[in-house]
Amino acid sequence: MSTLEASEFVGEGERLLKKGLFDRSRNAFLKARDLDPDSAKAPFRLAQVAMRQNNHEVALLFGAEALSLDPDNVWIHILLGNAHRGLFCFSKSAHHYEIAARLRPDLEQPWYGLARIAARAGIDELKLRLQECRKLQAPDFHLCTAIAWQHLKAGEKSSAVEILESLGTEELSDGQLVKLAELFSRCGEAEISRELLRKFIARGNPDPFRFFLESEINPENGLIILDNLLSKKDSSIYSELVFSNVLR
Repeated sequence: MSTLEASEFVGEGERLLKKGLFDRSRNAFLKARDLDPDSAKAPFRLAQVAMRQNNHEVALLFGAEALSLDPDNVWIHILLGNAHRGLFCFSKSAHHYEIAARLRPDLEQPWYGLARIAARAGIDELKLRLQECRKLQAPDFHLCTAIAWQHLKAGEKSSAVEILESLGTEELSDGQLVKLAELFSRCGEAEISRELLRKFIARGNPDPFRFFLESEINPENGLIILDNLLSKKDSSIYSELVFSNVLR
């Protein structure tokens, strides 16, 4: 009975968490934890509440508790990797991302985290991570784009284009497709960028014109606009002339 009650409190906490009601969701997860102390679900959710509030220290405490109850849970390792990275503990963060990548090499999240950490060390470390990633036939988008950014910052546009061209596009998410188009445009490859945007629109998405326009002025606002475009699909399709003007 206590396990069933605990599950109900977890469900209630999850609904409250989706609404951003952190205190109430935390209370629900704490009740579930008391009712079923052998389950990792409640402490994991408590760690997620802490992460949503940018309280990385508390997230690590609950995350460690959850991991002790479910040591092969990939999502707990990803959460711990994120929490350690938020505290600039990069070696500990990489440790959890590496475990997560071994458990589920098909997931993008651990490779994203490893790319962020490797980027701090430079392009050589990123290339080593990319080799590991490709040996496992894992998603390599985040590592490739991080390497491309390093080349762009060094003024090596041809090298950036080369690594970007190694990416397949069919499996990319909508956001990744637009990100790739943006990177190609920064490399001066307007035609490739336009073709990627055509694929983006062919999937039934709105025109990303406003994202590109705003991202030139304010990158943060550009990302917000892109998120709105992807979720609401409320923008009209602009002409080839617009693409030509935006992707100059």
